[in-house]
Amino acid sequence: MKIDLHLLSWNLHGVPSAPRVWPRLRRSAAEILRRRPAVVLLQEIRRPRDADFLVAQFSGQYLRVDAPPGGLLGRAGGLMGLVLRASGFRIEGSSFEPYQAHAPGWKFWQGDGLSEKGIQRIDLDYQGQRLVLLNSHLQASYGPGGYSEIRRAQLRQLARAAARIDAALPVVAAGDLNTRPEEEIYSEIDATFRDLATDFRHACACGTVSGRPQWIDYVLLRRGGGWEASAAIELIRSPQRDVPFSDHHGIDARISLSRVASGARRRRQWLGKTLRGPSSRRDWLRAVARLARPLLSGFAFALTISTAGGAPVRAAPDPDAGPGLGLTSLDSESARSPGRLLETPLSISVVEAEAVREAGPAIEIEAALQGVPGVFAQSSLNFAQDPRISIRGFGARSTFGVRGIRVLVDGVPNTLPDGQTELDSIDLGFVDRIEVVRGPISSLYGGGGGGVVMIETAAPSLEPRIRARTLFGSDQLFRQEALYTGTHAKTGVVAALGFTNYGGYREHARARQTNLLTKFERTLPDGTELRLNFSAVWAPEAQDPGGLRASEVAEDRTQAAPFNLAQDASEKLDQQKLSLALARPLPGDNGELRAWFWALRRDFSNKLPIPSPRFGQVDLERRVGGGSVVLDYPWGRSNWLIGIDVDIQRDRRRRYENIDGARGDLGLDQHETVRTIGPFAQVDLDLGDGFGLVAGARYDWTEFKVDDDFSGHGDQSARIHFRALSPRFGLRFRRSPAFHAYANLTTGFQVPTTTQLAPATGIGGFDPDIDPERTVGFEIGAKGAVAERFAYELAVFSLEVRDLIVPFTDESDQTFARNAAKAHRLGLEAASSLRLRQGLVLRTSYTYSDFVYRDYETREDGAVQNFDGNREPNVPVHSFAGQLRWEHRSGLRAVLSARYFSDLEVDDANTATSGGALISDLRVGTRFSRGDLEFRPFLGVRNWTGVKYNGTIRPNARFGRYYEPAPRSEIFGGWEIRWL
Repeated sequence: MKIDLHLLSWNLHGVPSAPRVWPRLRRSAAEILRRRPAVVLLQEIRRPRDADFLVAQFSGQYLRVDAPPGGLLGRAGGLMGLVLRASGFRIEGSSFEPYQAHAPGWKFWQGDGLSEKGIQRIDLDYQGQRLVLLNSHLQASYGPGGYSEIRRAQLRQLARAAARIDAALPVVAAGDLNTRPEEEIYSEIDATFRDLATDFRHACACGTVSGRPQWIDYVLLRRGGGWEASAAIELIRSPQRDVPFSDHHGIDARISLSRVASGARRRRQWLGKTLRGPSSRRDWLRAVARLARPLLSGFAFALTISTAGGAPVRAAPDPDAGPGLGLTSLDSESARSPGRLLETPLSISVVEAEAVREAGPAIEIEAALQGVPGVFAQSSLNFAQDPRISIRGFGARSTFGVRGIRVLVDGVPNTLPDGQTELDSIDLGFVDRIEVVRGPISSLYGGGGGGVVMIETAAPSLEPRIRARTLFGSDQLFRQEALYTGTHAKTGVVAALGFTNYGGYREHARARQTNLLTKFERTLPDGTELRLNFSAVWAPEAQDPGGLRASEVAEDRTQAAPFNLAQDASEKLDQQKLSLALARPLPGDNGELRAWFWALRRDFSNKLPIPSPRFGQVDLERRVGGGSVVLDYPWGRSNWLIGIDVDIQRDRRRRYENIDGARGDLGLDQHETVRTIGPFAQVDLDLGDGFGLVAGARYDWTEFKVDDDFSGHGDQSARIHFRALSPRFGLRFRRSPAFHAYANLTTGFQVPTTTQLAPATGIGGFDPDIDPERTVGFEIGAKGAVAERFAYELAVFSLEVRDLIVPFTDESDQTFARNAAKAHRLGLEAASSLRLRQGLVLRTSYTYSDFVYRDYETREDGAVQNFDGNREPNVPVHSFAGQLRWEHRSGLRAVLSARYFSDLEVDDANTATSGGALISDLRVGTRFSRGDLEFRPFLGVRNWTGVKYNGTIRPNARFGRYYEPAPRSEIFGGWEIRWL
């Protein structure tokens, strides 16, 4: 068997501070296309945005083999493989193994210690013959001593990785090994591999480093595998750093691999020769002994493996590359432009996919957000109300859904033009990442003083992958999900389906829901990226057990509110959403143009526990559409963002009497229309010496219009306009990866939703006396990472919120809204992530919230009440979260988490409270692999100590029905099957 492999190995110098990275990557891609190697192994592709940009230059001619996310710069090891589609090589699989040895943690200036370097393994098939490639980048020789012992340990780990591969397969290793042939530790390379560039190196007396005769990049063949190779080497020369390509010369190697006659083959040849000629007893005995030796060796090997308890499996992934708060991830979209997380002057946290699934049964988003500082997430598993999410107090008073926070899914708004956000269409089983921006950022995203929650769902994979998950839990919880990703005909595909059935911890709390997600992604020849998404949710049943009085909670915390039972309080939902996103690079590497277009259809009905003659049954037909266009344009030392959002929402709302759950007479029929237009601009200016300035503004124009089609109470048609200018100023400073500081002066603007505009008369139309919330905030913060062992973030903020929109209930227990004059919010947020040892990570977060009313008076039951100095309800003064995560390379893992929050006020008058709680959760799991199949069983307990606490609070509820109790304990378990 002979394999002709045209291999190109190249360190592309992905230092974030390098000038004009994308023009250099574009030229590098053009050189690769000119040479058309079958396989390309690249190093120092640090940032996800750089990797995406580089791959787009190949217009689909190369298949991408990626390393997993990891390291401070966002991509584990900065490694990437490319395989030419027309080469005849087929990708069989890939994996990544991090190096256990690295730079000392306290030497934070030593960048290699931050990047989680390791070994990327790529399995290929060529005409039925398997070939394994190892792509790697070792510790660099910084300072006195050159870190030789660290590099020696890494070279030995590389040798062990090669030794684990089937001895009959050819193994080629390449990359930047940062070791010169004249160094003593070069013997570690020579002991395991044959250096295919030796003859070329001696003939040219050259090096692979620009401007210096140092040879540190290699193409190697594993010794002793029954394969031999010859190689024709050529350097892709760079005259000097970044001109035109890198500070490294690339190695273009044309390798001819051929199998040498194996020992068994030589023995067969010898035996055949012996049988054909004169022989003796001695010859026969020698032949039998030689033939028996490999059989005896194989038997001994099989016996060893069987006593060890199983067959060898692929190298386990890095145990520390699992879930967390994303403190060391540098991939951020928060500024509507990809950038480094640490360098973005905002308070940001990231939750990765595994953290979402490990937080609990993954049926509600609140569990995934418990460890994010500044966020207070609540859920009592009431599917009719959605989880309660508040950021810096915004959203804490929502009666259902999410208020005051912008939510985007795959870049497309889940927040409607009127500011209302629903979460029932988000299936956490399909989520890959959640990014949370805390604080007002209306200058870029419009309404929402609390911040932005950006959710990314599963992305297409290069090779077909399937994940199926089954979960059982307390209170008749049953969940199934299936997810497929792959690439077909140059088009990335995602297809996912999830089903959830829940019996309910409380009486009258059943729920059923089915979620669908499909995605198609394609890169056109001109570099334009297209993404088409379709999602749907069907929830035919979601019962609402309602809020209880404190006495009722003490009597039986599982009961439903009596009137909710009598009126059959519940809801049904049928929704579909379609979106199209595109990103097109501008000519001459001058930025990028991005656009999103989306449409939504939502049919919703519910039964509210409201007595007649109020109209407690609602039918809502909602149609929403919109689009965004953003220009990301670099100019000199600045980067400009210019864009516009346009959305329109059309609702037909009909309300009927709710007579013991049966539909009565029609009492309201109106068409509601909301239109929004929001142009914005922002400039990010590099001032030099580590300083940067961010300035921007957005103008929002919102129109609410209602057309009354019900003649029973006169014409209530109306039109209301809201307008606001939201500026922002920010200053950032970067001293090193260990310290980034920022200061922001930000503003927020939040219009009331259509339901909040409903007048307390109950006869339809809009209440013109409700004003939008306006926020001015100041914050200072710092964040950073020391080596790859410790990361932190700290923020202190002060907010002034005017015209807060707060809920209240009338004598019929129907909820309406009114404005509180002013509130002052002072807070502190801190989070850290510490790697205690290999496989053991501790993460903590703490939030202090001093939120009080100012200038707030209201009239209750004919009396004027003054709430000045009272604390805002449903926000704890102190909250803490901690997680200890352990994972062994065998696949066994355990996660122990705990969270504490102090007492909560439940009404504006501060006459009642909900007790704080210390809640702890435990989850254990493992994995078993066989070939491409992986089986992952798991078992978990939420609130395993059985603490009694309220999962959700209904602020200002009438008759003291503030409390929705949470389960005392929940047990869940199941399994996940993956085909990789």
